[in-house]
Amino acid sequence: MRRTLPSLGMLSASTATPEPLAAFRPERIGEINAVVVPCGCRHGHRHALDCLRAFETRALDYVTKPIRRERVREAVARARERIRLERLDRQPAPPSAAPMDGPLALKIDAKVQLIDQQSIDWVEADDDHVVVHCGDRLWRARETLREAAGRLDPTRFVQIHRSTVVRLGAVRELQSWFHGDYIVILHSGAKLRLSRSFRDAVASRLGRAL
Repeated sequence: MRRTLPSLGMLSASTATPEPLAAFRPERIGEINAVVVPCGCRHGHRHALDCLRAFETRALDYVTKPIRRERVREAVARARERIRLERLDRQPAPPSAAPMDGPLALKIDAKVQLIDQQSIDWVEADDDHVVVHCGDRLWRARETLREAAGRLDPTRFVQIHRSTVVRLGAVRELQSWFHGDYIVILHSGAKLRLSRSFRDAVASRLGRAL
């Protein structure tokens, strides 16, 4: 065992070595993921020293005689779970999500179109597609409004209707309409509807009541 570093060691206090844990390389024993130590029926001071030494070397369990099969299975299962969790901890972190202020990527036909968010006036749902309005240009892609809106910068865009998301910087004014709704007028002259269901969210972004 001195030439290898196992993930799981099972040692008995009845082995020929004076100290069962001496079977591991002393300088690397702290790297062992889990150690389960079945021991003999020791009592008193020596038994206490065995227990202390075992847990100092990251033992997860200390099985005493008479050894029961169920007890060993429980100890091994605990050790396996510890090994699994520690291996997950050592895995590299997943790549971070694309920054919200980056371009909006839309898959259109056989290509991916990158659209500068600052150029977007509003985005609307059209059945199972979204239409992105950039001045006089339109981009249409097969995805939901929720998916597209989730990639937009939330500090610059706000949803004003269940089918419409608008860039606040593109808005010129709001005009009161019927039943608590508003007409949103853009700098381009386009007019959109602000539903009363989204009025409070827009008011929060503007910092004043509507």
